[in-house]
Amino acid sequence: MKKLIILTLILLLISSLVVYAAPQHSIAKNRQQKIEAPKLAVGIPREGQTVVGNSMTVQVSSSNTKIKISSNKNRVKEGFLKVWIDNAKPAKQYMTTFRVNIATLTEGAHVLNIELVQNDGTSFSPKVLRTVNFGVTRSALKGGNQPRVSRLIHPARLFSNARI
Repeated sequence: MKKLIILTLILLLISSLVVYAAPQHSIAKNRQQKIEAPKLAVGIPREGQTVVGNSMTVQVSSSNTKIKISSNKNRVKEGFLKVWIDNAKPAKQYMTTFRVNIATLTEGAHVLNIELVQNDGTSFSPKVLRTVNFGVTRSALKGGNQPRVSRLIHPARLFSNARI
């Protein structure tokens, strides 16, 4: 009878070890898996582009990280954007396409900075920062000159055999 009780306890102990060893092994395996670094790309404005007017559209894309409203608690594959022009104070941005007011910028060259940061606002390591050099002008033609139409041509006259 004692042997049966001891044998039962040993089998119970072995089965407990098997059940608890599997999850710990998978946790250790997940920790060893490499988490891909976040990536950020700026589609608009393009490098060297001249922006006309008082606002511009900015479009970015992110891979390996979802851009969303910050919860102040860092989570894997989540973050938000810090956006600033030249040396201005960064503004938080939670969208991948947004408008930026450039009415207060002088005409000429400027630098758009966009950093993908963790939910608590700290930089990723390594830092995920993109810069785009762009120009600002208030009118499409310098000096305020507007195009003139010297004479109007009927569209049908563009073809030699067309009748009006």
